[in-house]
Amino acid sequence: MPDTGTRQISHVGLHVADLDRALGYYQGLLGLELVDRGRRSGDQVDAILGRDGVSFDRALLRLPESNAFLELIDYGDQAGEPVDPLHGNVGTCHVAFYTDDLDETWATLEAAGSELQGEVTEIEGGVFDGGKVIYCTDPDGIRVEFLQGPAYLDGSVRDPDAVPKLTRANETSHAGIHVSDLDAACRFWVDVLGLEVVAKWVANDDGTRRVIGEPTADLNMAMLRMPGFNGYIEVIEYQSTPGRTTVDPDHFNPSTCHLAFYVDDVEQTLTALEQAGGRRISAGPVDIADGPIAGAKVAYAADPDGFRVELIQSDRLLDGSARPAEAASA
Repeated sequence: MPDTGTRQISHVGLHVADLDRALGYYQGLLGLELVDRGRRSGDQVDAILGRDGVSFDRALLRLPESNAFLELIDYGDQAGEPVDPLHGNVGTCHVAFYTDDLDETWATLEAAGSELQGEVTEIEGGVFDGGKVIYCTDPDGIRVEFLQGPAYLDGSVRDPDAVPKLTRANETSHAGIHVSDLDAACRFWVDVLGLEVVAKWVANDDGTRRVIGEPTADLNMAMLRMPGFNGYIEVIEYQSTPGRTTVDPDHFNPSTCHLAFYVDDVEQTLTALEQAGGRRISAGPVDIADGPIAGAKVAYAADPDGFRVELIQSDRLLDGSARPAEAASA
């Protein structure tokens, strides 16, 4: 019997208020490759999202140096109220990329209207010594982190010269979700979905506080490895941070997100997620009849904080290409 864990990250989904505007940022400014764009509707879409009459515009971009994607979704006049994507509000997210020249990247983004969260911070000491990091905003206010440096988040050596420098976002680092209780979140994401814990710690150093712009913050954190490539999911519980609140991470609310994974058996994983405090969004696995992943089964669930999790049972990536053999048969 297959286990309930994830086999591979499929994509990170961001729910935006204006697809053209979001593409101007992620494709136009950061240089992510546009793989597909189109309108989605129909019975399969309704069944997956648990709502009737759904129609949305969607763009699929390739996350650099990975087999995963960034999915941008615009629900148009069906969208709910935009949430406040302030970094640390429970139910919000951030995405992070490595960049070859952070100063040049930030100058370009600032000129295009991005806002800095804290300050440009130089990293001193340890494996990240000599690196730089910033948090800033995309057009929907979602926080985007940029890193320039010689290490990955697990502390292993990163050779910046081995990565193509054709775009401002030249390698994917991680996606972050901001939760109400780190231990409860890990029981869901680790114990049930099987993500590997790389590290757990409380970040309350001066550098962390400067980059997020919060002088009293204690960030209770877990670093989880994204299955399928050298990327990560940061699970963060903000502590000692005034002004934070809880938002509704409903899929239809702009400035929210979802994470999508390949699993062996969608129904079995859905059952395990329910037992761990999650809930189903889809009534059950939906059979995909056509398109690049025809023959797949797909379903949405929500974790205890309401973050949407998409489960995909398929041997193909979203662009229709075959999943890497080691990931598909793990």
